[in-house]
Amino acid sequence: MHRNFPPVIRADTKLLLLGSLPGAVSLAQRRYYAHPRNQFWRLVGAVFGRDLAAMDYEARLAALLDAGIGLWDTVAAATREGSLDAAIRLHEASDLAGLAATLPRLRAIGFNGGTSARIGRRQLAGFAGPALIDLPSSITSSHGGTTLKNILTAIKSGDVTAFYVHLAEGQRTNQRSVDEFDHLKSLKALTPATVIIHGSALTKDQLGEARDAGARLVWS
Repeated sequence: MHRNFPPVIRADTKLLLLGSLPGAVSLAQRRYYAHPRNQFWRLVGAVFGRDLAAMDYEARLAALLDAGIGLWDTVAAATREGSLDAAIRLHEASDLAGLAATLPRLRAIGFNGGTSARIGRRQLAGFAGPALIDLPSSITSSHGGTTLKNILTAIKSGDVTAFYVHLAEGQRTNQRSVDEFDHLKSLKALTPATVIIHGSALTKDQLGEARDAGARLVWS
């Protein structure tokens, strides 16, 4: 029987990212997203301009928390051979509603992959409050997996219709928050499928650019 890790949260957590259950490599190392093929740290770091993959594990967690992002998994315990979500059996779900109720500033819950979304949405049925967001899995496959390049390609082909980005939180006087928008543009990731979470630090001109690109704003 495999069990999940304790949640990585703080009282000011605004976005909770949920996987399904740590894979074999992560369980062995006692670290979230430890498999080298899992792009989680690189992808999330790109969202708020930090090279998380270059940091040691504790520094990664601290950087996430400082950005208002928490981690946990939808499966509390399960049997599974290997690391594939499809092999999860006899699972016990995590108490997601109970955890969410302890986070007064929580605004959104993102599910990392289809299994996480399927289990998590069932657990949170009827729970009022944070937006629920289905995200592509961060684990890469032998065919290329989920990288920003592949996501942008999938947006162009119409296979991905919503790309959520935690961006520009805080005051407009915070230059780092303002610069996040320009970083997003430099990645060519400001698209009609882009959905900006927060955006409170965006200037009038930046909001106009987002509008002209067809991007959307979840809240500000």
